[in-house]
Amino acid sequence: MLQAVRRGRKPQGPADLRMVADLSAKLRSVIDKKFAGSVARAAKNLGVCPASLYNYLNKKTVPDHQTLRRIGSSWGIVLANAEVNYDPGPDRGRGRDKAIQLKLPFLDALTASDFRVTKVERLGPAGVRVVLGISFGARGR
Repeated sequence: MLQAVRRGRKPQGPADLRMVADLSAKLRSVIDKKFAGSVARAAKNLGVCPASLYNYLNKKTVPDHQTLRRIGSSWGIVLANAEVNYDPGPDRGRGRDKAIQLKLPFLDALTASDFRVTKVERLGPAGVRVVLGISFGARGR
């Protein structure tokens, strides 16, 4: 059975560029010390192909989160600029994010008189669309 290959992505933005520069320097140091400069042996130890490791060294791609975690746990490399605390979870992968309900504190101050029904539309035999107008005016205290 074939497994899907997760590839790195091109750096986007200044944070990614700083992170790949930091990663490249630290990877080079570890490869020279632990693997006597052998990228092939280092790639095998890390569980990536040598081409991917060369791309990380040449600052062409950003490793995925699992690879960044393996780099940190097996080689002790800590990246100051990497945001590796993101956890996609076992069921999320690279698909759509799950919907979350944001808590907006200013909504607690609204009362029933701040809402006004602007429009009601019929959507088929069992549906209705209600458009509300909400007043966020400043109140004197």
